Amino acid sequence: MLEVQNAPQLFNLEEPIDLRSTSKERLQTLLTGITLILLTFIVGLKCNEPVERINNAVIALQVELLPKTGLSPLPIIVEVDEQSLNAYGQWPWPRYQVAHLLETIQRGGPAAAILLT
Repeated sequence: MLEVQNAPQLFNLEEPIDLRSTSKERLQTLLTGITLILLTFIVGLKCNEPVERINNAVIALQVELLPKTGLSPLPIIVEVDEQSLNAYGQWPWPRYQVAHLLETIQRGGPAAAILLT
C-alpha cells in the first residue's frame, strides 16, 4: 500500500469556504454582463452579414431535414371559375381572400403553389 507522508495541505478543511461575494464583486459582474450584452447587440446591428449567413445556413439545414415525400409527377391546376367569381367578387381579390385560397391549396400538401394573375 502506498502511503503519502508529509504532503502539503492545500486547503484548510476545518474552516468553511465563504462563497458569498462582496457587493463590489457583484457590481463588477453585473457591469461586465451588461457590457457584453450591449456589445453583442451593437455588433449585431452593425455587422449583420455574418448573422445573415448563419441564419441562411440554419434555414438550409432545416429544409434538408424536412421529410422527403413522394410527389405526383403530374401538376394539378386550380381554376377560379365563374361561380367562385360570383361568390367572392371579381379579380383582383383582397390579400386575405388570396391567402385563404392558398391555405386551402396548401392543406392538400402540394410541393409548390403558383398563382398566375
